[in-house]
Amino acid sequence: MNDTAMPDSLLEAEQRELSAFISLLETEQEALVTGNVDALLPLAKQKGALVTRLNRYGEMREGARSPRAMPVLPGCAAAAAQAPAASSTPDRWNALLDAASRAREINRRNGELIRDRLAQNYQALALLLSLSDQSALYGPDGRAHAGPGRRRLDIA
Repeated sequence: MNDTAMPDSLLEAEQRELSAFISLLETEQEALVTGNVDALLPLAKQKGALVTRLNRYGEMREGARSPRAMPVLPGCAAAAAQAPAASSTPDRWNALLDAASRAREINRRNGELIRDRLAQNYQALALLLSLSDQSALYGPDGRAHAGPGRRRLDIA
């Protein structure tokens, strides 16, 4: 995509990238829900690359826009409606805003899932650390020793 592209084609290309981003966010959400942590690092790398491309499209769109072509800020859909009737820019812009809102919501939910998983991991780690503070299972002589409230392992 070159920098001199018309706003309609820029919006169309940006919409394709945003659709790919939403798909990636949904895949990330599925990995978070199912506990597939091995998939998260590659997804994060892909997500970073897509965000970079989306930012580039936003910059190109901003550079190519005319005063009447499209609004700068979300929520300015009324300004987009002032574009010439023959142009599909207002419809594309509204679709882009809707998709961006959907991506924001999925990303917010993914953040909640990550926060919940981190809380579970911290709780498990705290439990493991508290158990490690109890007396050792084996003494310096290599024999099993009972910790507080534990049964000796070397006797029946």
